[in-house]
Amino acid sequence: MKQLVLVRHAKSDWANPELKDFDRPLNERGKQNAPEMGKRLAAKKWPVDLIVTSPAKRALKTARLLAKELNYATDDIDRNHDIYEATIDDLKEVLRTQPDTANSIVLVGHNPGISYFLGFLAGEFMMDFPTCGMAYLELNIASWKQLKMACARVVELDYPKRTQQDTN
Repeated sequence: MKQLVLVRHAKSDWANPELKDFDRPLNERGKQNAPEMGKRLAAKKWPVDLIVTSPAKRALKTARLLAKELNYATDDIDRNHDIYEATIDDLKEVLRTQPDTANSIVLVGHNPGISYFLGFLAGEFMMDFPTCGMAYLELNIASWKQLKMACARVVELDYPKRTQQDTN
């Protein structure tokens, strides 16, 4: 069995309309939400063997803030350009090329691709990912190369505005 956490990057800053989409940074809320979500992930003691992220500025910063809370070396974060503006097929290929020694991966990306990919893995549309949302998945596969539709069980969906009341 493999484990996967899908993460949509934290809230980005739109203050400078001249910036290319790829170069948009996190806004203040995003800079607060990403470490909080990293703390939640760490508190679950969910294993993290590998963090793979889009190299877009807001996604990379989200991945770095998560990694810090997980005591994961930021230099070890894998930046994969195929995650930026990714389709389901792009994200499948990104994961299929990961080493099978990595049993648990955190993948940081963008909407709509992350939302569609969650639906593909779960076999049904689950949610439109909020910024910095996370989906914890257990995949009924032995190798990342076996990734296919409906191979995952959703363990939990979490997002910054989720309250304890939402979990009951």
